[in-house]
Amino acid sequence: MQRRDGHGHGIEECIKEGVDVVRAEVKDMQEQVQFEKFSCCCYCHVPQAICQRWEPREEEGRWQQAPGGHCQFKGIIIPIIASALKIEEQWVIGVMYKIVQEDGIDTQSDNVIYKWLGRRVE
Repeated sequence: MQRRDGHGHGIEECIKEGVDVVRAEVKDMQEQVQFEKFSCCCYCHVPQAICQRWEPREEEGRWQQAPGGHCQFKGIIIPIIASALKIEEQWVIGVMYKIVQEDGIDTQSDNVIYKWLGRRVE
């Protein structure tokens, strides 16, 4: 996302027309998407293998917070998904719905999609 001065910004500072619809979707998603335990970083919602807040434990498949680690994607994932769904970037929606439909998910139900988004992937 870009501000008028060319620097990045969060959804809260966005001034683009239609952003209120996206903000409302972000709020809905934050309230309704229930991420399964260990499905992602609970702060930024990317896989723990990607987020710099986490490092692998000696036990295979386990994670622990990295000393001094910080999320590099905090506040990005949910607004991106909300933007794609509400601004209706057709190519993005097409890709997302194809992935969801391959998993047998009903794309007409936000609640079902929200549940799918929060699932743990091995």
